[in-house]
Amino acid sequence: MELVLEKWVPGGDCIARKDGKVIFVEGGIPGEKVLVTLTVNKKDFSKAKVVKVLEKSEHRVSPKCRHYSECGGCNLQHISYEHQLFLKEKMLVETLARMGGIELNKSISMFSSRPWGYRNRVRFHQHGKFKGFKEAQRNRIVPIQECPVLTPKNLSALKNYQGKAKEVSLFDNNNSVYIEGEYKVEILNKVFYLNNKTFFQSNLKPLPELVNWALAGENGKLAVDLFSGVGFFASFLEDHFDRVIAVERNDKCLPFAKRNLSKTEFYTGAVEEWKLPHQIDAIDFLLVDPPREGLEKSVPELLAKWQIPKLVYISCNPVTLARDLKKLIALGYGLESTAAFDLYPQTQHLEVGVKLTWT
Repeated sequence: MELVLEKWVPGGDCIARKDGKVIFVEGGIPGEKVLVTLTVNKKDFSKAKVVKVLEKSEHRVSPKCRHYSECGGCNLQHISYEHQLFLKEKMLVETLARMGGIELNKSISMFSSRPWGYRNRVRFHQHGKFKGFKEAQRNRIVPIQECPVLTPKNLSALKNYQGKAKEVSLFDNNNSVYIEGEYKVEILNKVFYLNNKTFFQSNLKPLPELVNWALAGENGKLAVDLFSGVGFFASFLEDHFDRVIAVERNDKCLPFAKRNLSKTEFYTGAVEEWKLPHQIDAIDFLLVDPPREGLEKSVPELLAKWQIPKLVYISCNPVTLARDLKKLIALGYGLESTAAFDLYPQTQHLEVGVKLTWT
């Protein structure tokens, strides 16, 4: 069927409408007229994929990777990088307004990234003589000959790997490539230890900008880092605050956090189950960096009860961010500023930072 594509939405698809039904279209750009084939057809909505562009956007470019139509790693290579940033910012503004009722009075600070050769951390799959990544929404492995978003060292390590493991993690720390095992990386003169079972961002270069934005001008007696992982943000909080508490439920992170931090106090358990120690009078600063699911439903009320003067929320999912911000603002927090960090060019992913103050 022929469709005219409307806005770009979280997840990387465009929406179109046919006979009153919403269709999520993969591989398009808002404003284009396209021919599509349906991939999912349900009562309330459908999904489709562009098979031919009838009226092309001025922002459409030729994908840089030969595997783009098959590999599930990237979904925006057909859009110029400048327009990717524009679409992501517009999507964020619309998502906060539609799902959170939040009208941004100040412009978003958008931090771009190197569009290619940026991915320091990657996991590839191996089946027989084939090494590569999984096809989008399928388990089939796409044999990889090139990958322009990987660092050159990671691509070389993938191609030259001679082991028998079915799943292999690589980590390029800018000096060498680690294959499985324990990794070490340096950010802003701080060394972090981790392994492939702990979370760490896969694009290292924008991380100093993220840290500097999140902690600019902050200092005091006590800071708390919720969802602290291996202690990335907590390590920088230690430079700004007399005391730091880190809360993380994944106990595999704890041995690394203890190596990465010098004076932080640790709590291993769910954020919603953590209780403030009795000797604490007040928290000066709180940073939360939850997984894609966002905050557990009881957490916003808990944060409002503490009445923390400054709160920074780092999110990898604009949808759950909008939901949580709506609750936090209703409970007494005010929105101060918003920044977006394009950690993963050529994909729909966007890291968002929001600064809140207790009112």
